[in-house]
Amino acid sequence: MYAVVPYLAFLSVTGSFLNLLVCVVLLKDMRRMRVQDIFLVSISTGDFLASSVAIPIALKAALSSSWPFGLSGCQVHAFLIYTLGLVSITNLAALALEKFLTIVKCLYSDEHFFTRLQAICVVAGLWVYCLLITIPPLFGWARYGLEPGNKTCSLRWDDDGPADDAYYGVMFGGYFILPLALMVFSYFRIFKVECHDRQCKKWQLSHNKRALLRKHIQSAVFFLLLIAGYLMAWTPYTIATLSMVSGAKVSDNGLMIPSLFAKTSFVLNPILYTLVSKRFR
Repeated sequence: MYAVVPYLAFLSVTGSFLNLLVCVVLLKDMRRMRVQDIFLVSISTGDFLASSVAIPIALKAALSSSWPFGLSGCQVHAFLIYTLGLVSITNLAALALEKFLTIVKCLYSDEHFFTRLQAICVVAGLWVYCLLITIPPLFGWARYGLEPGNKTCSLRWDDDGPADDAYYGVMFGGYFILPLALMVFSYFRIFKVECHDRQCKKWQLSHNKRALLRKHIQSAVFFLLLIAGYLMAWTPYTIATLSMVSGAKVSDNGLMIPSLFAKTSFVLNPILYTLVSKRFR
């Protein structure tokens, strides 16, 4: 797979530059920083660390004939990838919930549901949550190890002890199912509000209030694009690992290719920012 080296190099360089750019743009005027920007900075910080630290480790391995960093390096690499990937999806889920709650609050107030301080506390809590889920394999509850091809490391999904199976349940639940359920719930409620506003005319809102509501809904649609990009990147890998846990035979390429593809999530967010958001253009 000769394309692996340029692919990882592209992810590392592009992801590092664009995510750093997003952070600089959002942080350059702290006084005007919006609640949603706090979540975006958290996501971009995680994606920047993945692009500038974790992916270069895989790039070095791809340039070598074997894994060059030993077991400890493999564990650190896998821990970083899982932690920083989880940071993205949990912050996207929190953004979706914040947008839903703000849209509901918009019906009787002009403020966001969270204050900026509350949003910072939520983000800090999400990082702790991510660490609580991804640290256990470093201490013997399941384990991190090399993936096929010796280019990246991840959970050893082929281990099938009772403790391993229990951890896989925690990982799937905390990493994918819970954030996805929160996002589905939030957007179902957002589009229900949109339906009432457009068709049912349930609320008698002033022109300014209705304009603010439309602005929040448009913002929610933008964040839905970010969520779709993340799910597009990680769903093939989730399916492959679920298949392994259930006992199905998965080829080396059947795991390695989705694993490499999942890392595009660290680059997709800033690309979508620059393409869709007027602020970044």
